[in-house]
Amino acid sequence: MLKKIISDKRNISTSLLKEWGFIEQLNFILAFSKRLLIGLWIKFRYKNLKGLVLCESKVTISHGKFISSIQGLNIEEGCEIVGISKRGINFGKRCTLGRFCTIRPTNILFGDAGEGLLVGNNSNIGAYSYIGCSGFINIGNNVMIGPRVNLIAENHVFADTNVSIKSQGVKRSFITIKDDVWIGTNVTIVAGVTVGKGSVIAAGAVVTKDIPEYSIAGGVPAKVIKSRK
Repeated sequence: MLKKIISDKRNISTSLLKEWGFIEQLNFILAFSKRLLIGLWIKFRYKNLKGLVLCESKVTISHGKFISSIQGLNIEEGCEIVGISKRGINFGKRCTLGRFCTIRPTNILFGDAGEGLLVGNNSNIGAYSYIGCSGFINIGNNVMIGPRVNLIAENHVFADTNVSIKSQGVKRSFITIKDDVWIGTNVTIVAGVTVGKGSVIAAGAVVTKDIPEYSIAGGVPAKVIKSRK
């Protein structure tokens, strides 16, 4: 019965679960129960999180009243989410944040509030990724973001050589990632970029310009290699 539930909910073939013994089933139940209990506690604290929330240990959430989800948010171990932002940190249905992912629209201690983040349905952010959403970041539906991806929606101002770069502040912009995009591991996308629908960004790319829809792009800086059409 348990194997049937796991197969249905996690889209795993029952044939792959035939060798599950009692210990494997028990470990799954314990791990799932722990995620569920932590998720219930987070939902109790932050009322804008709707539906099922699963959460692993060592997760840090600051200013959680600015964070919302529609249904089925999965937060893996060690994630950090700073909520305070002008437009909030908003998740659609069935979103996953990979292990040790960081979402930071605003410096925790100082500085103005950033713009925020919108993540569409069925989208995931990979492990160890950094989402710097001081400028607004809009991630569409069915977007797959690999491990160690950096999305940085601001740039330091450095025009005046008579003063330090740090003292000149930053210029905020945006990042838009359309539906059905796959972003490979170790990709960096900088401020002011739109990645078109259905595109694939190769591992290690640095995206500094817009990527047309249904493109395959790679390199430093990223260039369109070919079209998926």
